[in-house]
Formats: sequence, C-alpha cells, structure tokens
Amino acid sequence: MHPKAATAPRTTLTFHNTHAIISGVRYQHLGRCRYCRKSSNTWSEDGTLRVGLHIRNGGSTCRWYVEPHPNTPTPAPACPHCDMAGPWWYPVTNTCPLRNHPYYVSALGDAYQREQEVYSRLRMANHDACKRADRADLLGHKRFPAPKNP
Repeated sequence: MHPKAATAPRTTLTFHNTHAIISGVRYQHLGRCRYCRKSSNTWSEDGTLRVGLHIRNGGSTCRWYVEPHPNTPTPAPACPHCDMAGPWWYPVTNTCPLRNHPYYVSALGDAYQREQEVYSRLRMANHDACKRADRADLLGHKRFPAPKNP
C-alpha cells in the first residue's frame, strides 16, 4: 500500500435524507512531467465526495449518484524522475473516466468504506427507491448529477 493511502486522514460522513457528503477525502491525481513526460501522482487534501439517491417524479424515477469534488492538487517542487523544478506537473486529461474533471482522481483512505455505509443505510431506509435505482443501473440508464442543494 502506498504511504499516502495508508496515512490518509479519517473522513467524516454527513447525511441529509437521501444524500450524503463525505468530507476530508484525500484524492490522488495522475499527471505528467512537462520535460521528461513520465507519469507521476500528486495528492490533494480535504476534498469531498457526494453520494446518494436522486429521486424524481414523485419516486417513480430513481438514480444513484457519486460526485467527487477534489481540491486543487499540490505537486512536489521538482519532478521525481528528472528533478526539473518549477511548473513541471500537468494533469492527464485523455484517460479521464469522469467527464467533468480534467484529471483522474481516486479517493484514498476510508472513503470507500464510508461510501458503502451510505449505500447500506439508504437501502434500509428507502428499499423500493433503491431497487428502482439498481434496476436503472442494470439497464444502463444515465445517472443523474447530484442535486445542487441536498
């Protein structure tokens, strides 16, 4: 396990009905050196992850959502491969699995366990709506974005 993943701070979970915000998330960002072109990771602290169940049309349309909100990454002062200083790091944009983020991010630490906790709590409280959201995922329906004000 990478030391940054092992030392990630404990996250906090806040519920708002069918929406949850996981705060204090450490994110890993993939980038490249402007000079040697080798890939390198950098991290950002205190990001948030919004997870929940978006219910529309009086409960007939239900979708899951997961929205990462990382802070701006802070790369090392010099490239770990070629030791070039200055603005050496730039984010990788062509391998992005998320449309609205210009770089690859992955939550580290206990964010995954918190996300699973959100799903299990929502399944206990809103069983029928969660079944509809699961069915929509199986059928390949587009997921809704997170609501503006949970």
